[in-house]
Amino acid sequence: MMAKIAIFGSSYVSRLGRYCNFDLKIPGIVRFFGQGGMKACDAIDSRKFSQLLDFSPDVVFMVIGGNDVSDTSIPSDIFKSIMEIISTLYSSGVKRVFISEIIERGNFEKAPGLTRERFNKQRKVINKKLKTACRDNFVMMKVKFPKDYDENDFVHLNCDGLRAYFFRVRIILCSVKL
Repeated sequence: MMAKIAIFGSSYVSRLGRYCNFDLKIPGIVRFFGQGGMKACDAIDSRKFSQLLDFSPDVVFMVIGGNDVSDTSIPSDIFKSIMEIISTLYSSGVKRVFISEIIERGNFEKAPGLTRERFNKQRKVINKKLKTACRDNFVMMKVKFPKDYDENDFVHLNCDGLRAYFFRVRIILCSVKL
């Protein structure tokens, strides 16, 4: 029986899916559940999360949390929201959940008052907590800022960045033993 693999989260998931034509070229049935602007605090109640659960995946690779960071956000609250999603996935029968680090950004027009320094400070705290809690299931993405980012927004990845992201996700998912 082939493993069912879900890629879930924010616009990084949608863009990765389009980049690879929704085919990670790995064994198994892979589906993408991405939604631009998705926040960890809202994810469990989202239509995409319901669709993900209906798919009944064996493995989930999750990219979420960056859109939760604001000038007034509290890193421990974002961490708790992410851990609640992970717990819900395991309770629903998922065998393994990977969580991507929150990667760097350089544009904060959609988050009034947020600066690059504040974003990085919060994301580093959240990533540290996730790495401690999730251990081997926490994934460093190995993209470089600003080289791998779209020059139009410095939030999303350019073709080189998407290529690096694609190969990193593939390597992680190919290593899974169920």
